[in-house]
Amino acid sequence: MQDEEETNRKLVERRHGEYVQYGSEIQLFHVDSESYLCAKKTCAEYEKTCNRVELQEKLSPAIYFKILPRYKYRQEGEKIKYGDQIIFLNIKINLYLHICEIQIPIEKPLELPLIPGTTKNEITPVIIDRRIPRKFLSPN
Repeated sequence: MQDEEETNRKLVERRHGEYVQYGSEIQLFHVDSESYLCAKKTCAEYEKTCNRVELQEKLSPAIYFKILPRYKYRQEGEKIKYGDQIIFLNIKINLYLHICEIQIPIEKPLELPLIPGTTKNEITPVIIDRRIPRKFLSPN
């Protein structure tokens, strides 16, 4: 496992700054928790017709996503342009990443893996309705 992590780190360093192309295999990394987005074969908690995705610290085949064009006028191998609509295909389970606008009920803070050198490992969710102008959200 240590070899795989070292190889992964070297690959990320080598490819840093390169243009991302359609067809590229990527890992979606959450910087604050130092975790990867990982697709699961189990059902999502709030949308039962979808699969679950979770943050995971360790490497696995389920963290690799392929970037595909949303429309057929873009081809694999082309550079992704600003404003292009893209699709993420999980390579392991062969399903697309779906993000919905369902507002998840706030019941408890979201627990994350503990980051080395810190003591806080949770995020407290806050409702921000983007349809309301920002000036109405401030307490002043």
